[in-house]
Amino acid sequence: MPLEKTGNKITGISANRKGQQVVVFSSGEKIILSQDAFTEMPLYVGKEVSPLEMRELRSFLSRGKFLDYGMRLVSSREYSVKEIRDKLQAKGADQAMAKEVIFYLKKNGFVDDKTFAEDYADSKGSLLYGKERILSTLQFEKGIAPDILASLKFKDEKEHAKAFLATLMRRTAGLPAKSKRIKLSLALSRRGFAKDTISEVLQDLPVDKKAVKNNLEKEATKAIKHYGSKYNGYELKQKCFAYLYSKGFPTSEIDEILEEKI
Repeated sequence: MPLEKTGNKITGISANRKGQQVVVFSSGEKIILSQDAFTEMPLYVGKEVSPLEMRELRSFLSRGKFLDYGMRLVSSREYSVKEIRDKLQAKGADQAMAKEVIFYLKKNGFVDDKTFAEDYADSKGSLLYGKERILSTLQFEKGIAPDILASLKFKDEKEHAKAFLATLMRRTAGLPAKSKRIKLSLALSRRGFAKDTISEVLQDLPVDKKAVKNNLEKEATKAIKHYGSKYNGYELKQKCFAYLYSKGFPTSEIDEILEEKI
């Protein structure tokens, strides 16, 4: 007795409006192939496709779908390998499929972690981000390998820190020296500059004495108004002193302003 055939038979092939080939099987399943994909596969009406061939066909379709998605990604902007992998897997690609698509993209020069890292470092450097933040983002968010990170060249970190510092000076002009140094140090740290660089650029920090005095006057007036509804005399002065001291103003200047106002 001949063995029972278990494969699907192709019952129809037709082109849709997009120029794709719609292949219909006796099982009722329909598969849509691009013209290029269709010409690569020996498919014709009446052909019986075995279960193994069907699995290969579905795998071919998945590869094409994910490869198209990968190509759309790299045509819009640069991505690291990790970013491409994450996006492919979010779309449903398994590890093997993602690896296959990435191999194709790398082989054809569409994705390259070294180029990506160099371009990213240059771009963020021009926006006055510090080396530590750039390297941290590349390593932990973009998945760049340590050897690539070690090969990156950075321009003068101190000059970048000074340039970023200059953008903050106007907003901190009225702060007393101590508070100003703390605020600027935190801002530079968040921007990704190293501690030694921060210390160096803040070493000769200019202080606008007139702006500080005006700010002290403003804060003292605000404190007196706030606490004056509940306190007076010595208690009022103590409350105002504590408030102004918390703002970083020197004790001698606080005493002087409060003697004038209370």
